[in-house]
Amino acid sequence: MTEVLLRELMTDDIAWLKQAGVQRTIPSGMVLVSAGTVEESFCLLLDGWATVMMPSSELDPLQRAFAAIEGETTDREIFTLECGDIFGSLPGLVAPLPQGAVVAKEDCTVLAVPLAGLVAKIMMDIGFAGRFYKFLAILLAGRLQVMLRRLERRSLAQGKLLRDVWLVFGEFHDSDVEWLMAMGEVRHVATGEVLVRAGNAIDSLYLLLDGRLLMLWEEARMNPLLQAFAAIEGRESIGQAVAELGQGALFGESPFLDGQLGRVTIQTLTDAVVLAVPRRVLLAKLQQDLGFAGRFYQVLSAVMGDRLQGVYGRLGYGRWVYTGGEEDELEMETIDRMGLAGRRFELLLGQMMKKLHCGAI
Repeated sequence: MTEVLLRELMTDDIAWLKQAGVQRTIPSGMVLVSAGTVEESFCLLLDGWATVMMPSSELDPLQRAFAAIEGETTDREIFTLECGDIFGSLPGLVAPLPQGAVVAKEDCTVLAVPLAGLVAKIMMDIGFAGRFYKFLAILLAGRLQVMLRRLERRSLAQGKLLRDVWLVFGEFHDSDVEWLMAMGEVRHVATGEVLVRAGNAIDSLYLLLDGRLLMLWEEARMNPLLQAFAAIEGRESIGQAVAELGQGALFGESPFLDGQLGRVTIQTLTDAVVLAVPRRVLLAKLQQDLGFAGRFYQVLSAVMGDRLQGVYGRLGYGRWVYTGGEEDELEMETIDRMGLAGRRFELLLGQMMKKLHCGAI
C-alpha cells in the first residue's frame, strides 16, 4: 500500500498529514482499536502490519454455526493491514466501515490524524481533496476485491439492489451533472449484453439510467489455468454473481483509480439504458478541473465503501457494521442530500430518455 500513498499524494500532502497527526509506536500484540468502538481519527499505518479481527460473538447465527463445526473459537480475521494502509474514521463515507479490533502483529508505527482537522483540510484545499479521495478510493477498491474472493461459491443473496443514486448525485454539483449529460452518450443495451468484461480495457465510465445489471466476480480471467479449465468444460468463464445493480449505479471506474484491468464483469439482467462518458474525455476533465476531481473521487470512495458494506453483510458481518447508534437513524443533512440526489437523477433521466426516444442521440 505504500506505493499507492506515495504515488497519489504529493510531498506537501504527506507533510501536512504528519504535521496534523500524532505518531505513535504500538508494540506487537497490542490492540490499536477495540472492537465496537468508533475511532475519531484517520489512522495511517506507517510501519509494521496488523490485522482487523471480528469477535466471534458478533457473527450472525449461521456464521457461528460454521465456526463451531470448523472448531473456531477465537476471533475471526477480516483482513490484514499493511504498511501504507488505513483504518479508523474515513471521511466521505455514508456509513462507517466495520470497527473491529485492530491488533498489531509486530511493532507498528501509526499516524493518527484528528478527523475534524482532516475534514477542514479537505474543504479548504480542493487539490488535496482530489488526491486524498483518489487514494482512499483505490484502497477501498482493493479491499473490496479481497472480500469478493472470500465469497467463493456462495450464491447471490436476496437483498436490496446496489443503488448509487444518492451517493453519486448527492455529492456532484448541478454543473457536474450538466457536464456529464453533455459529454456522455446514451445507449440502449439488450438483455444479456456484457458492458464491462473482466480483464479487458474499459473505454467509458457508465451510469445506469434504467434497467438492472449483474456484477460477476471473474477471478478466472486473471488466472490462465482456471481459464483453460473453463474452456475445456465449454464455459466462457466461471464468474460468480456477487451483486445486482439498480438505477443510478456507477460502474467502469477501474481506469480512474489504479489503471489496472478490472476483475468484475457487468452484464445486463434486463434491457437497460446507460449513459457512457468516454474515458479520455473524463480523464482530461479530472486534470483540468480540480473541484470536479475532488467531488468525483469522493463519489468513487463512497461507492466503494458502500459496496464493501454489502460484501461484509454477505459474509455474515452485517449487524456488526454500524457502531455509532441506531441503524435506522439518519441525520437531517443526509436526508436532505438524498432528496437533492433524487431530484438531480430524475432531471438527468428525464432529459436523457427524451433524447433517446426522439432519436436525437
